[in-house]
Amino acid sequence: MKILRAVGAILVPAVAVGLSLGSCSSDTGDDTGASGASGTSGSSDPAATSQAFPVTVEHHRGSTEIPEAPQRIVALDNAFLDYAVDLGGTVVGVSDIGADLVPGYLDADQAARAAGVESVGSIAEPQLEKIAALEPDLILSSEVRHGEYYDRLAEIAPTVFSEDTGDTWQENYLLTGEALGKKEQAQERLDALHDRAGRIGDRIRAKAGADTGADAGDDAGADLPDTSIVRIRDANTIRLYGEDTFSGSVLAMVGLPRPANQESGYPGQDYGMYVVSQENLDQAEADLLLVAVPEEGSEKAGEWAEISDAVLGSSTWTSFDGRKVDVDEGTWMTSVSPLGADHILTDVAEIFDVDGE
Repeated sequence: MKILRAVGAILVPAVAVGLSLGSCSSDTGDDTGASGASGTSGSSDPAATSQAFPVTVEHHRGSTEIPEAPQRIVALDNAFLDYAVDLGGTVVGVSDIGADLVPGYLDADQAARAAGVESVGSIAEPQLEKIAALEPDLILSSEVRHGEYYDRLAEIAPTVFSEDTGDTWQENYLLTGEALGKKEQAQERLDALHDRAGRIGDRIRAKAGADTGADAGDDAGADLPDTSIVRIRDANTIRLYGEDTFSGSVLAMVGLPRPANQESGYPGQDYGMYVVSQENLDQAEADLLLVAVPEEGSEKAGEWAEISDAVLGSSTWTSFDGRKVDVDEGTWMTSVSPLGADHILTDVAEIFDVDGE
């Protein structure tokens, strides 16, 4: 169960931010759609295909012909597991990243499509013999993860590679849709996600305008809080997630402003992140800080308590009290997919106390 915890009251003059305690999706009952979160969902029939096979897919490493609709998928870059099950595919193998092989944020139908998944080695060193033993009919990954393995993987089964991961999640989702014969379904899913983000953003701006007494129009919501996304790895590695990261891109869909050092192309950014140490923690300064933390009770939650003690006790960090909201690390950081984006949008709607549909 994904947890969203409010830390104090957010003190932003321009907008009254409503905080919702507990589960982000508990109010939606079972009517969650294919995504497992309120709002956007995939096709009502994930098993339906929109393309006839065979399909030839153009991807980063060339062209790959997929003779029949894939039934046994190996996802070496873990985001591809999310993409595949969201589009109705069955995943039988995945890289081990030191967490549950089947993410806890999947809904029941999605989890069932990965119920028999097996580890095929670490993400750094996939074990080809394990992959071959699973007899896959499609292998998905990215050049940045497994470029050196591509030729050997292609000898096992049709293999499709994106160039990158992370900020290219939408392109990678469409690539997966094409490989599964569901390119149109994938595009519809992303279009619906953008539409939902736009609606939530409009409601936040309208509420900000109402709270400030601004007239409707161009000035309504002009004083929205700028928002930092923070992840503490250790006292010397505090990541600020910019517009070109997964979670940053979802906030951009909504239209939430960002501090200058989290805008695209800020000097010193690496993979869209700006990394600071405890001594430079003031670089996280913002009206609203969204802090990615592991789910309570998980193994990572214990690690979080150990690595974050020095940061959490610092005078700079405590000065942020009243402006911090903890959000789930699994969906904000790990699920680089429409599934995670749906959860992020639900969180944002709850934080700003607007309708998230």
